[in-house]
Amino acid sequence: MASPETCRYCGAALPRSALFCLRCGRPAYMRPTRRLKRRRDASVIGMVGAAVMAGQSASMLVGGILALLALRLATGGDLGGATNLAGTALIFVGFTLLFDIIGVGLLSGAFYLHSRAREPEADRALETRRRALTALGFFAAILLIIWILVTVAWRVALAALVSFYPSPFGGTLEGVGAEELRRAASVMLGLWVAAAFLLFLGAFFGTRYLQRSRGVPPTLPRVLWPLETLLHFSAALAILAIAPGLLARALIELRTLRLVETLGVLDLIIVPVLGILAYVFLFWEFYRLFGETRALALPPTPVAANPPGEA
Repeated sequence: MASPETCRYCGAALPRSALFCLRCGRPAYMRPTRRLKRRRDASVIGMVGAAVMAGQSASMLVGGILALLALRLATGGDLGGATNLAGTALIFVGFTLLFDIIGVGLLSGAFYLHSRAREPEADRALETRRRALTALGFFAAILLIIWILVTVAWRVALAALVSFYPSPFGGTLEGVGAEELRRAASVMLGLWVAAAFLLFLGAFFGTRYLQRSRGVPPTLPRVLWPLETLLHFSAALAILAIAPGLLARALIELRTLRLVETLGVLDLIIVPVLGILAYVFLFWEFYRLFGETRALALPPTPVAANPPGEA
């Protein structure tokens, strides 16, 4: 059987038909194991999760553009057109609220399974590196799971708030005290900001896991995911600072609407655009991991033996 030209671990040249590397002593071939198959399956789950999140970002982008157009119509006095456009935006927002829970859940499972499926190492230094990688993947998985729980909590709080707060394009605050409204908004927005921070941490640890597992340096495409979540967290903090007082007012000043529109452009357009790019590249990263696990599982290629009398 033919041996690969170089060792996949240390890069040393391998003699013909070598089963082990002469430098590091590790096998020239790796048979498919249960752990290796789990890593391959985890890579597939990661690809599906990244694709779902890319669709979520695209849906948020469309809904965000429609929402900002509705706000522009409302400030121009066309409340009827604004209400109709806002209803269409809510359809895309509804898809977004579904996609992100599913997508983040799949990514969390991918990081957990991938990190837990790595083979133990006999060498102490390599085992230390494996344990550090496992910790990164585990932290990413746990933080993303906590994000799901906190996100469900703030969306329940939002549903409770919307149930008694009037439409932003009409209605009055009759029967709703300003203090109660401010308190309800603060709880919902506080949970939203906490969820945004958890997503940033999960993206940070997940990105570090992917980089270190593949031994690649941090480049701009590879840090797009934590960058996108950091921008979302920053926008959430700014909205938290102004929204409770804004919701408690019967009248909204024009300059306040302009500030809301600016924050909306950041969180509803810029962040989703970065999100599409980030999750497309995240899909590619998991695809590369999938390709590496397939390469490790390839059996040796048999070749015909030299006939007697030939060198």
